[in-house]
Amino acid sequence: MTLLIWTTSETSLLQKTFGPILRSFRPEVPAHKFIPWKEEDPVPEAGSGDVVLVCGNKPLETMRREGLVAKNRTLNSLRERPLKRGGGHFLMTFDPYSMMTEPEKMELLAWDVRLATRVLRTGSALPDLGQYKWVNSYQPMIDWIEAQFAKTGRPVDVALDTETMGFYPWYPDKDIVSISFTAQPRTAEVLYLGPQKHPVQLDPSVPLFDQIKWLLTSPKVKLRMSNGKYDLIWIGVKWGIECTNFTFDNMLVGTLLNENLSNSLNIHAKIRTDMGGYDDAFNDRVDKSHFEKLPADDDYLTYAGGDTDAAQRVADDLKADLLQDEQLAKFYITILHPAARAFEKIERRGVCVDQQEFHRLRDDLKVVVKENQDKAMSLLPNKMRIKYRDRIDEQLAAGKSPLLPSILKEFFFTPHGLNLKPKMLTGKTQEPSIAKSHLRQFADIPVAMEMVSVLTEMDSAAKTLSTFVEGFLKHLRPDGKFHTTYFLGRAEFEGHDDDESGTVTGRLSAKDPPFQVTPKKTKWAKRIRKCFPAPPGHVVLALDYSQGELKVVACVANEKNMIQAYLDGLDLHALTGAKLAEVDVQEFMAWKDNADTALALLFEKHRTNAKPANFGLLYGMQVEGFRTYAWANYGIKLTFEEAEKMRNAFFELYPGLPDYHEKQRTIVRVTEMVRSPLGRVRHLPMIRSWDREIKSRAERQAINSPIQSTLTDMMCWAIALIEDAYPNSGVQIVGQIHDALIAYVPEHEATLWAGRLTAIMSNLPFHELGWEPVLTFTADAEAGPTLADLKKLKLAA
Repeated sequence: MTLLIWTTSETSLLQKTFGPILRSFRPEVPAHKFIPWKEEDPVPEAGSGDVVLVCGNKPLETMRREGLVAKNRTLNSLRERPLKRGGGHFLMTFDPYSMMTEPEKMELLAWDVRLATRVLRTGSALPDLGQYKWVNSYQPMIDWIEAQFAKTGRPVDVALDTETMGFYPWYPDKDIVSISFTAQPRTAEVLYLGPQKHPVQLDPSVPLFDQIKWLLTSPKVKLRMSNGKYDLIWIGVKWGIECTNFTFDNMLVGTLLNENLSNSLNIHAKIRTDMGGYDDAFNDRVDKSHFEKLPADDDYLTYAGGDTDAAQRVADDLKADLLQDEQLAKFYITILHPAARAFEKIERRGVCVDQQEFHRLRDDLKVVVKENQDKAMSLLPNKMRIKYRDRIDEQLAAGKSPLLPSILKEFFFTPHGLNLKPKMLTGKTQEPSIAKSHLRQFADIPVAMEMVSVLTEMDSAAKTLSTFVEGFLKHLRPDGKFHTTYFLGRAEFEGHDDDESGTVTGRLSAKDPPFQVTPKKTKWAKRIRKCFPAPPGHVVLALDYSQGELKVVACVANEKNMIQAYLDGLDLHALTGAKLAEVDVQEFMAWKDNADTALALLFEKHRTNAKPANFGLLYGMQVEGFRTYAWANYGIKLTFEEAEKMRNAFFELYPGLPDYHEKQRTIVRVTEMVRSPLGRVRHLPMIRSWDREIKSRAERQAINSPIQSTLTDMMCWAIALIEDAYPNSGVQIVGQIHDALIAYVPEHEATLWAGRLTAIMSNLPFHELGWEPVLTFTADAEAGPTLADLKKLKLAA
């Protein structure tokens, strides 16, 4: 029996795609053979027990031509469904070429190969399940663990999972429906606690709470979970148990090993075990937001028990892979896992909310939106208002902007309106762009500028209203707080199988609500931040790294001028500004607050220009990209010549940066990955793409990913160390906004706590991970009664 892989791909691509997948079966790699597809060839014959893996649309088209597959069936609709033909089976999968532009498909290809191998070996696509049972006591499991520990002296690996009523534990009528543990391979013990008929009668004399607490706190146990933060928050909120022996999270480790893949338990089980698909039918059939409504039957048992059995098997496989990379293993143990435990506490604490302030802001925003809608409509010619009257009324009735793209395009760029000649066209259609950056280029036309101003004001208010007011308030919990969910890895958002959250870059992200992206510099930012007060007797404390990203680059690139500037105590924006002003930095600093107003204004101008240069050119941005970046992010309009001059001056000042950029490009071309100084890996297989744009994007990511992830990881590390150093103390970390730590501290102790926390932030033990940066990463502190009223704190040197 042989796995026949029918494909159009050449050998080198097959080695890159199928090679690692087949090697993962060691020492029992299936017998396999590659069959090259040729247009004139017939469908390959499958001998008795053989499985043909049909790769991509060209071989599939041959099957359609021979009447083996209906013409209207797509490749996606045929995947995971073995087709019996002759003595063997056919299974569909993707063309390996697609992996070069869509690396996320690699996990699906791996699953298809595993499924084909399962059919090859067993003749069936059914998963290999274990023996799962309902229990009303965990004492037998505890006794077995005690015996194993006595025999080996080592903690026993145990997997845990829960099923819950909905996805948020902050509601008093929501609870945990069942909890499952797997201690021995291919088994699971599920305790049902829900309102349906119990499969095993509970015994009131059994101390279930104490047994579960023992399993979550005993040093004789090492707990494993998939997205354990979710389960442990429920257990902490509902049962008050603080888990102390959780050591391995499949979702987080999977993200470290390959951040391009989805790291749900479902996918992990498919590509790393023989039980892949154990939950597919259940997922398709059941609304998992209401586990309490499901009968505690065999299907429920297979799903709940399968979760911990899969978590146990997956963890064994992931752990073996993680230990192959010593740096990555140290990163997980030292930073990522402790950070996940810290964010578990942060999410439980929640963020205080001033609901009245939110409601006042909502009312004010609605007024601004309405006023600017009316202004915009008054600027439209009467003929256009009549022409689009019905569509405008429909938009307004739906609470949407009446200024549809088609209306704006006609207003700006046709004889029915201003009849302007467009300067920017969009995509393949080559239609005039209605992006604000384009429309602002007609500033010399009064009516055009007036319309742009009105649109900008209206859009700003509308976005603030929908995203940061109404969008946030949807997630207000019964305790009057926001309990944001933070993602330190990339996986499906719990309970939302079609919603993948987290980032591939290592940057922190957040949902429900996305407190992490609360604005700081927009027109409405101060009003939004006013809605986040400290609790009584406390102040909001915000801490972030001073020019952290620039310092990381300076150290990683070993850029001598940047390093020396920081060692000399210079402001890098001022150093860059002096270069742009073509004067010595001492002379440039003398312009600051100078009695000569012209010099003072020159200082502000060049220091302001230095910011887009420092943050945009830091990663090698080209001239046109730099112009766009400066305008979009800083409102600085540059001609091509001005931008080119600034770019040249920047790299003259920091000649180590181009060398670093080229070094990163070389590394990624050879290895298809780059590593941060802390050990995190960014995998970039897209560097092999034949699409120049995709390849260029991979090169840019090779330069910026290690830097940006390092700054996030530093803050997460600091948070973990702070939680460890000051448990149950006066400081309560409640979240992150961008790269700033947000905490509540006693009002009269703000400076004290700021000093303690910045000391930890500035003294991270980098040597533990093999990095010894030459610069100290200093931190700034601000405090105030709300997020909107933060004042800089002066800390002792």
